[in-house]
Amino acid sequence: KKDMELDISSFLLQAGDRCEKDEHFIFYGQPHSPDKSVSYAKGTILDGSITIQLNTVPETIEKIAIALTIHEGDAQNLRFQEVEKLELLIRDAATGNTLYTYSFGHDLQQETAIVVGELYRYKGYWKFSVIGSGFNGGLEALCLNYGLEIENSESSIQSDPTPPPIEAPKKEKPNLEKMNINLKKKESISIAKSNKIVATLEWANRKKDLD
Repeated sequence: KKDMELDISSFLLQAGDRCEKDEHFIFYGQPHSPDKSVSYAKGTILDGSITIQLNTVPETIEKIAIALTIHEGDAQNLRFQEVEKLELLIRDAATGNTLYTYSFGHDLQQETAIVVGELYRYKGYWKFSVIGSGFNGGLEALCLNYGLEIENSESSIQSDPTPPPIEAPKKEKPNLEKMNINLKKKESISIAKSNKIVATLEWANRKKDLD
């Protein structure tokens, strides 16, 4: 039987929703941003978190996207429709108070990657909004969407700036398809009073095992 492994990740985005540096992609293979303002942690097999020190995030970063992927989902023919429940919690790291809870996943089908939501700057403050965009292609599709390329192994990103001697075919930007999910809390929330937050994604066991 195949095991399903989910991974949380984040992208530090500059103008145009672009991740300009490989080091601004935070995931299990690169758990800290260069300035340590954003970090990744895997708690158990059923959760993972991104910790963000909001007041130390570089001014050039306009948004921080929070995403969830199925590890090698396409290769193993695993899809989010097989997950029982998904929940995002945003907590104030200092007080432990929950600032936002978002349950989703009931209507997911063939997706292997989800952009769950984004932290963004607004008039000097940070806010969070649900995005809910899902698509196939897993971690690689996420990276391509934000302007990065990864090697064949999902554990490492393409960081060699030297262009290949032979021009390779240009990769098309993945087509993000909005999921038909019920965004119960679609409005943006302000997290201005918190300097440090923890965004945790939790998931329940799979609905069924595949032979």
